[in-house]
Amino acid sequence: MARLAFFLALFVYAFTTLCSASPILGARENALLPRWPLAPEPKNGTIELHHNADTSSWYLLVALNPTNYTDTSGNKTINGTHNPLLTVTLFFNVSSKVNTGNVNETDYTVYSTPVAFEHHINDNLTSVSIFNAAPQFYPEGQEIFFDLALNGVPVPQVAGGPTSVNGTGFTADLNKPLNITGIFTIHF
Repeated sequence: MARLAFFLALFVYAFTTLCSASPILGARENALLPRWPLAPEPKNGTIELHHNADTSSWYLLVALNPTNYTDTSGNKTINGTHNPLLTVTLFFNVSSKVNTGNVNETDYTVYSTPVAFEHHINDNLTSVSIFNAAPQFYPEGQEIFFDLALNGVPVPQVAGGPTSVNGTGFTADLNKPLNITGIFTIHF
């Protein structure tokens, strides 16, 4: 009888311990269930690249949530115009924040840099050009160049530092999404 009481007490203890960790009963976690990864944080907008085969260029479109001043980031792998085996992966980041000097203004920064090279990069790959990579209200004429290769050899980072364009002095309706546009041409 003592054995039966011991095993019954052990069973009750084990059962109540497992049930107290059950999510059905409101506990935080159950040690016996697999742990599922948490959902990723939602991004503040989207980054898209659209190819224009006629001009061998890429059209950059960034749509930002106007009420959430955080970063939007993304990578895009682009194939070569004349040799599709040559690819480069570009990292894009768009940040927005309220101007500390004037709360009625918002400052936006568009940043892009090559982060990966695939296959053989030869002498034909010379540079990537970013044209007007800033909000659509930014004054025209902004042109940024940075090299992807030096004498045909991939470089780990952009010579002269990262490329960024600050777009300030424009107005945008904070109740509507803001689209940031730019044109990329890749010279192979």
